[in-house]
Amino acid sequence: NNTLFPPLPTAVEKFIEDFMDKIELDIDDKMDLIQQLNSQNKISADYNILKNNNEEILYLLIDLVALAKIDNEFHITEKLFIKEIAKILEFNQEELQLLIES
Repeated sequence: NNTLFPPLPTAVEKFIEDFMDKIELDIDDKMDLIQQLNSQNKISADYNILKNNNEEILYLLIDLVALAKIDNEFHITEKLFIKEIAKILEFNQEELQLLIES
């Protein structure tokens, strides 16, 4: 298997690879991200950079929901994590609930 993420399940691996193909990162940043994903360390993120960019916030939440549902099990911890990010980004909770239920 020549994939970048051997320890991850195939569907998750494919989702992340497709996502990384879509985002605009140089090769060094992509390799750094791959290394971080394969480590056991938590990755911190500053979501505030997205504030006031409703389109990017929506895309982020759509991607997070899709990733959480990829194993056909939407765990409560995944829901809570996504809700917390939406709260930080001041995203409407009712609209978030619609995304989660879709």
